[in-house]
Amino acid sequence: KMKNVARFLKLDEQKPEVEPETWLAARLGGKVAMDTVVDRCAADVRITKAIFVRTLDLNLMTGIRSYP
Repeated sequence: KMKNVARFLKLDEQKPEVEPETWLAARLGGKVAMDTVVDRCAADVRITKAIFVRTLDLNLMTGIRSYP
C-alpha cells in the first residue's frame, strides 16, 4: 500500500486517512467532505511523485523508461 511505502521511505508527506463517514458524505454531495476527498487525491499524486523520486535517488530505477 502507498501508505506503507511512504512510511518506510520516511517521506515528508504521509497518506492522509479519510473516515468512512467522510467518503459517504462526499458521495452524497457534502462540500466539506468532498474537499477532504479532493485534498486526499491531490496528496496521493504528490506522494506517488515523491516515491518515484526517492526510488530514483536510491538507484532502484534509472528512469521511467527502465520501469518494467
